[in-house]
Amino acid sequence: MDILEIKRRFSDAVDNVVLVESQKQSKKQEITKKINQVLSEAKNALIESNESKEISDILLIEYWTYIYMLNGRQRVWEYDYMSFSRRIGELWESFMKVPFIYSENISIEQPLEYKDVRAKQRAKFLEELDKIPSSSQSKINTKKEFDDVLKVLDSQGIAINLDLHFKKNDIHYVIDFKAGFKSNEKGNTNRLLSVAAIYKDWLIDETYIPILLVRTTKGGNNYLEKLKKSPLWEVYQGKQTYDQVHKLTGFDLKQWKDQNLNWEKDLNQSFYSFLKTNDLAKYLEW
Repeated sequence: MDILEIKRRFSDAVDNVVLVESQKQSKKQEITKKINQVLSEAKNALIESNESKEISDILLIEYWTYIYMLNGRQRVWEYDYMSFSRRIGELWESFMKVPFIYSENISIEQPLEYKDVRAKQRAKFLEELDKIPSSSQSKINTKKEFDDVLKVLDSQGIAINLDLHFKKNDIHYVIDFKAGFKSNEKGNTNRLLSVAAIYKDWLIDETYIPILLVRTTKGGNNYLEKLKKSPLWEVYQGKQTYDQVHKLTGFDLKQWKDQNLNWEKDLNQSFYSFLKTNDLAKYLEW
């Protein structure tokens, strides 16, 4: 993998966008969006041209895409606390997915739709209800009660798709990635508990394992602790997260990360100084 060639392509792409869009007097949001678009296209072209599809090569391309995306955004639109922390969370999730997507031992699956799972569960319930000897009115009442419960779930607009769905050794895994847990995670926590219950209690014909992988090692958050104590989720943090990736994919992502990621050296130096000064460099502790 020619790092210099990757850097040249990405640097030229960013410079061209900034030049063209500045001449058009585009807004900084539009310039940033265009930078991300052309870098994504350049990244995909490099990955497509990489015949071996080695995970280590893909990760290297991904990482340098992030470097130029972050540098490019800062160049035209200075980061604030919220935008940087959110962006790093998005990039970390993309980084974590690579070993899964390119593993030979894993089959990536499309997320299930709630409406399809709901219909299947309702049909199964009615089938079992018909086997019970009871009066017609009793069955009508029971069916109505079951439908009332479904209406409560329907009203919450539940989306059961998570960040990653795959199958390995006849077991379905559903993974959600979280860069960290904040104090306002109540709604998301309740959703995660509902989604995991649907996978584990409704889809009993096959085995589904919900896993939550968290970047930070910081504990004490009530909502994260609630998920840890729940029998519905397997929760891993920090090094445990990378251990699980290694276990599931066979690729040692932590070792690769420790050997290849060097934000302080690879980011624009004035940008990295800005991150340190504004207490934002902590988000680069992957």
